[in-house]
Amino acid sequence: MDKSFVGQWPSSSEQWVPTLLQLTAHLKEGGGGGAALRRWFEIGFDSLGGELRSNVLDMAHNQASQAVGPVKGISAALFSGHLGSTGYQERRREYSPSTWQEFLAELENLPRMASLELFALNSNGMPVNPSMLISSQRFGHAGEWLTLAIMIKPQLQPDDGRWPPALDLLKRTAETVEVSHGSISFLDSIFSTPLELALHMPSEDAIPRSRKLLRGYGWITILGEEMGTRLGGETGLRNTGAFAEVAHLSNGGFWLKATSFLGAYRGPQAEKVRSVLAPLLPNAGYVK
Repeated sequence: MDKSFVGQWPSSSEQWVPTLLQLTAHLKEGGGGGAALRRWFEIGFDSLGGELRSNVLDMAHNQASQAVGPVKGISAALFSGHLGSTGYQERRREYSPSTWQEFLAELENLPRMASLELFALNSNGMPVNPSMLISSQRFGHAGEWLTLAIMIKPQLQPDDGRWPPALDLLKRTAETVEVSHGSISFLDSIFSTPLELALHMPSEDAIPRSRKLLRGYGWITILGEEMGTRLGGETGLRNTGAFAEVAHLSNGGFWLKATSFLGAYRGPQAEKVRSVLAPLLPNAGYVK
């Protein structure tokens, strides 16, 4: 089995490898999930935005007050897409306090796609890193699958103060939806997982099967209720010895943390996780 997709800390010297938080959930018939979607964007921006967020707020303040100040070049845009009577419609707005509140309110109605995109700008006004992307998209024939993602460049270092809120956001959001998968990896692909890319498996095929086949694994892995139960539930998973932390989520599903600290998650630990989760992984010979 190719070990390149196990979610280890990147070995490359390239500093712009991102940190990627992902969550997949099944939307209950008749709705649900809107409050979780809003919280993903709102808390994600507030707690993980770092210097980019500070610069965006400074920019918005200066524009409102017509002040001229030492704000770094920054681009902040909001996107949302809906299915209307005339087909799919997408809207783009520049960030401001009022458009942000309007956008957050729209999220409660579960748009087909939504995105907050933040980029630093170079002297020519072109997007560069650092950057942050908070996104959601609905998959499936009736849009019954919701995927959430946050991508941060450069990657969060093991001692970055944003790790605790990142873990809290991922876990708390998973506890408010019917979760089928969640993870943290280091990947420059917003909706695919490292495992899916390694197996050439399109995410639009993998997501609707994510209750039965695991989309990936890593330092943090979230299993849906059915899959965790197949492996013995909370007690069975804890008894494997492959995880430093196992928790049964309040709304169903299982939170698995391979090691107490990210820096300790390397090949041997990843192999333990892979071995335990092997019955849930898709066939490595999968071909579309």
